[in-house]
Amino acid sequence: MSITVEGAEEFGTELERRLEERDGRLQMTEVFTDGFMRTYTDFDSFTAFLEVSPWTVETQSDFESIPGDEFDAYVAEHSAFDSWEGFVKAGVREYLLR
Repeated sequence: MSITVEGAEEFGTELERRLEERDGRLQMTEVFTDGFMRTYTDFDSFTAFLEVSPWTVETQSDFESIPGDEFDAYVAEHSAFDSWEGFVKAGVREYLLR
């Protein structure tokens, strides 16, 4: 599965270059590494984060169909972030530092 990073210019030209190479998307497992997940969430992996959620996520479409406000609440309950947007921004920052 992948994510589209909105506002890539906020992160600078390196992210813009990487997104261009990948049709504007990054793989979730690239951004949300096991180390990131152990540091900022109650889970050891992004897969576990989704498996415990109340949604069945097997495809990109499944993920995209999760109601945003409900996913924000899940993120806030199980991570150091208040929303999915904050989660993504932190993950992208760490991705760029690696």
